[in-house]
Amino acid sequence: MRRNYILIIPINPFDIRRTGGVPMSGSVYFTIFQTFMSGPGGSPYFGNYPADFFDFIIIDECHRGGANDESNWRGILEYFSPAVQLGLTATPRRQDNIDTYRYFGEPVYIYSLKEGVNDGFLTPFKVKRIKTTLDDYVYTSDDQIIEGEVEEGKIYEEADFNKIIVIKEREAKRIRVVLDGINQNEKTIIFCATQDHALAVRDLIN
Repeated sequence: MRRNYILIIPINPFDIRRTGGVPMSGSVYFTIFQTFMSGPGGSPYFGNYPADFFDFIIIDECHRGGANDESNWRGILEYFSPAVQLGLTATPRRQDNIDTYRYFGEPVYIYSLKEGVNDGFLTPFKVKRIKTTLDDYVYTSDDQIIEGEVEEGKIYEEADFNKIIVIKEREAKRIRVVLDGINQNEKTIIFCATQDHALAVRDLIN
């Protein structure tokens, strides 16, 4: 019986540096944008492939800049323009990703959230907003700064927390609300702002 083998190769910058060149022997390649854009002397690794090397390119999370005229992603897509390009996104049409549709065209297939839930692939969810007494913050002279600097008079808002400013007591309250609202014996995913924030949330949960 004849068997067909597919060689799947991840494009890894460490392997490229170790071997001195990009991998060329695979049937299917996996990489991330950052790897393709890196390279010695500012020369991106994707340029080491002939423009017609790939037949079919799948861009996951394509709304994250893959179709933005000023994005470096666009340079990769244009370089490999001979290939058929398929963009995947879970983000519905919005004004801020209109370039995605301009580049890839109208969706050829749509699988809705409701369909995913009904088919058993996705979990139904409810949105619960947590409001605290510190959802915005302005520094006052009697506040203690443990590390770093704060800008006097600046209003720190939700987008600033856990990126620019960290208030541990606020996070502890939010974690308590989360833990009180879930079954702690079940698996749960918590999305965080940064890696440092994730480490802090882990410690607070523990």
